[in-house]
Amino acid sequence: MKALIISEDENVYTTLDEILKKASYDTIIYKWLLKALDNIEEIQPDLIVVSSSEYPRHWKTLVQFVKSGIGGDDVQIYLYEPTPVSAEDEEKAKILGVTGCFSEFEEFGKMVLRPAQEPQAEIEEPVVEEAPSPSEEPAVTNTGHFMFTHPGSQKFISGKYFDYNGKTLSCSFSNEADLSTVKEEMIVESFSFFDSIKVRTASVIIKNIMSLAPSNTFVIVEIKDIYEEN
Repeated sequence: MKALIISEDENVYTTLDEILKKASYDTIIYKWLLKALDNIEEIQPDLIVVSSSEYPRHWKTLVQFVKSGIGGDDVQIYLYEPTPVSAEDEEKAKILGVTGCFSEFEEFGKMVLRPAQEPQAEIEEPVVEEAPSPSEEPAVTNTGHFMFTHPGSQKFISGKYFDYNGKTLSCSFSNEADLSTVKEEMIVESFSFFDSIKVRTASVIIKNIMSLAPSNTFVIVEIKDIYEEN
């Protein structure tokens, strides 16, 4: 089993790593949430634990994207919050798809460790993906992932984009069946797209639906206005 830990705090990710190794998980540690999000399809984790207070703007994007099915099937997602969350906030998180929240590491251990489970005899060093320094970050990237809620059916739709030029994106849908539900000139008021650097939310128009072959159809999306970028 594979576990993804997302935190920049060494004390947090080393402690979580120890707990998950005892539960027989192989672990990968990312200090950069957007990089983890960009690689989630490749990682295909069974469990994700995020230090949500470190990424207040982006953890919800991660949860929604994983729950769309791109990150794997039946992925468990846990949020670590040093300050206990209220029952109301935890319920809201669970509605989004979060498995559970915790503020104490011992509490998390009880969530993932079976009573009869013993620590592994030999624990390998975890894979740690470092966050890049500003000078190492690419200035422009034109590929990544997108997601939006269909304005009519309210179905969650996601996929990959390429050829982003600041005005348009070419989008490949994860579920080909969703292509039949979008029409040219359809307006989507909240269209989120993200790469390893930024999450952007925009209002867009579906401009063209182009079919190159029966299994090769992509959608050209024109950006009306980017109203959130972080």
